[in-house]
Amino acid sequence: MRLPSVKLSVWLPLCLLAAGGACYVPASAPPPSYGPGPGYQQPNDPTQPAPAPPGAPPPVASDPPGYQPGYAPPAAEPAYPPAPPPAQPSYAPPPTAAPPTAMPPDPGAYAGGAPTYDNVDADAPGSTVSSVDVFYNDLAPYGSWYNDPTYGWVFAPNDGSYAPYTNGHWADTDYGFTWVSGDPFGWATDHYGHWVWANRWIWAPSTVWGPAWVQWREGPGYVGWAPAVVGPGTYVPENQWRFVPAGNLLSPNVGRYCFTGNLTTYVRSTAPVNRFYRHGNDVWVAGPHDDWLRRNRVDARHQALGLQQVGRYTDAQRWEAERRAQQRQAEWDARRAQAQSRQSSQDQQRQADEQRRWQAQQQRQADEQRRRDDEARRHGDDEQRRQAALQVRQQQDQARRQADDQRRMQEQQQRQLQQEQQRQAEEQRRLQDQQRRQMEDQQRRQDQQRRQADDQRRQQDDQRRQQQAQDDARRQQQQQQQQQQQRQAEEQRRQQQQQAQDDARKQQQQQQQQQRQADEQRRQDDDQRRRVAEDQRKQSDDHGRGKDNKSRGGDKHHDDDQGRGH
Repeated sequence: MRLPSVKLSVWLPLCLLAAGGACYVPASAPPPSYGPGPGYQQPNDPTQPAPAPPGAPPPVASDPPGYQPGYAPPAAEPAYPPAPPPAQPSYAPPPTAAPPTAMPPDPGAYAGGAPTYDNVDADAPGSTVSSVDVFYNDLAPYGSWYNDPTYGWVFAPNDGSYAPYTNGHWADTDYGFTWVSGDPFGWATDHYGHWVWANRWIWAPSTVWGPAWVQWREGPGYVGWAPAVVGPGTYVPENQWRFVPAGNLLSPNVGRYCFTGNLTTYVRSTAPVNRFYRHGNDVWVAGPHDDWLRRNRVDARHQALGLQQVGRYTDAQRWEAERRAQQRQAEWDARRAQAQSRQSSQDQQRQADEQRRWQAQQQRQADEQRRRDDEARRHGDDEQRRQAALQVRQQQDQARRQADDQRRMQEQQQRQLQQEQQRQAEEQRRLQDQQRRQMEDQQRRQDQQRRQADDQRRQQDDQRRQQQAQDDARRQQQQQQQQQQQRQAEEQRRQQQQQAQDDARKQQQQQQQQQRQADEQRRQDDDQRRRVAEDQRKQSDDHGRGKDNKSRGGDKHHDDDQGRGH
């Protein structure tokens, strides 16, 4: 019994074509974990690990005795291709370059856009696997095969944390970027079929060959890859991407340069590569763009690879692989038939259990219906008795309510009469109080008018006293001003007399010297006396006017003081 390898071989390239530029990491939740299913048991095989318990995920078996990287079976029945042990590089910590924080200024300059297809004429060397039965036989030492409900028979590596396209290196060939795996089963899993994430990596086989079934993302100075997304419901977690600096893309130990942190930032700051090769009816993933390689100075030179490195056969190797597969085909067919038989038995058992549960549910529903009918009858009898008792109670309550209503009406009438009498008495008292308050208000108004008249008389008396005080102060101020003016006039006359005496003495002295000067002096003196007399008269007049102004100012000051006193 064979799996439909032809259908799968056609489906894989169609999915890649449909994906086109849609190689992305969806933000939806991951699909449920896939496992061998309830009740599944691995066939007894001394080369296989112990069977997984029912409902468990794909088994993570221990390594076979003597297993080493690059393990090859005995020469009598070699697992194709017997890859040489991979080189074990000395450990070097991953680069710690700071991750990008934003998309490149022009993402279209790196990748993205509609998918592009280039035709290639170069043929891959050798021939491909002709039947998936070859994988069942040759991959058995390195993992477990089980029937997945979605993908059919799948391969789960012994190491549950295994990540594809990690142990190996990239090579640029005439048919695209090709992954050269360092895993003993990578010749098959990295060039045929496809990897699916189901809380770990599992591999679904097919006979469609490719340089590497991956998706690429490019950024300024770095590049990343991950297993290709094929078919609905599949996805790649962001932490399963591998990103390296552009200069280390073709390094023989590319795994040493993979970034280990902030992978989400790298995924979201790069653009997908939508570039493919057509070779006849085949479609292959081409890899990074040539422009990107030139900008980042990646020395990509086409190189030839051996058949073992690309998972292809010589005619003799293909015949030998088919012979080994045919030798164990009956065993694998028996395993698949046994698994299908167990699955059929489990389906029949589930159907029988479902039938029993349905019958039990029907019985419970019938019992519940009978219980509800009995309860309804009991409820009807109880309801009739309750209605009769309720009617008697209602009649009794009605008679009591009528008697209570009549008694309440009498009490209410009596209360209304008493309240009316009280209201009339209160109204009489209120009128008397109102009249008394009116008389008291009138008396208060009369007292207030008398107080206002008394206050007005007191204010008039105060004003008269203030006016009298102001007049006395003004007269006293005028007398003081007159006395001061008299003293000033006497002082002025005394000064004039003294000035005249001084002038006379000067004139007598000058008469002896010059008669003519004496005459002139006399004339000047006469003029001076006239000016002095006029100045005195002016001063006297100014002084008189000043006294009048001061008198008026004093009266005004007296009036202001009197106003403030009031």
